[in-house]
Amino acid sequence: MRFISEKFSFFLNKGNFLYLSGPLGCGKSFFCNFLVKKLGYKGIIKSPTYSLVNIYNLKFFNVFHFDFYRLLSFNELFDIDIYSYFNNDNICLVEWPDKFINYLPKPTFYLKFSYLKLDKRIIIVNYYNYLYKKYLSNF
Repeated sequence: MRFISEKFSFFLNKGNFLYLSGPLGCGKSFFCNFLVKKLGYKGIIKSPTYSLVNIYNLKFFNVFHFDFYRLLSFNELFDIDIYSYFNNDNICLVEWPDKFINYLPKPTFYLKFSYLKLDKRIIIVNYYNYLYKKYLSNF
């Protein structure tokens, strides 16, 4: 998990959207936390399960980490002004995007987490821009 987070930290750019799906406890938040650290954030990183979005201000861009698990309706996305975050100046990490996938912009990467064993995970990475193929071929 750390290896993949570190790899992503080398080539993510402003305007990238990562969507992360999978069952509870399979490592989505762990992946995001390690990724944000590798991108240069020095502070405390917490899960956005209750806050819905955590903002990490980095030197050249912001990282917005969303968790839609607790959201029940699309209207709640408006409560946090969701579309103000999705722009080319930020990196957005979205856990549980499937709940509102029709209302979200197309992701740069879609990571699907699943259990292989209790202590092992499988991460399937889909990408929607072939410019990233060269980076992902080394995983």
